[in-house]
Amino acid sequence: MSSDRKLTLQLIVHLNIFHMKKGYIIGLVAAAAVGAVAGLLLAPEKGKDLRKKISDKGIDLTNKMKETFKNGKEKFNAKKEEMFEV
Repeated sequence: MSSDRKLTLQLIVHLNIFHMKKGYIIGLVAAAAVGAVAGLLLAPEKGKDLRKKISDKGIDLTNKMKETFKNGKEKFNAKKEEMFEV
């Protein structure tokens, strides 16, 4: 098998793994968001305080998602560069 074909196959395998992990992370984040909102809605608080908490949690979750995807992209790019150095 030629080295170009081998690198192509390795890249395909790593892309598939990356996409599987990405789907898992999205599902995990969505479940965490639903759980957090449900917990907030069931807690006895004033409406104004509850809306502020939900807003704050949404902002925190968005920031965590951005950081997670940034880290994943960096790891993927590093792995891709490592593969093509061969």
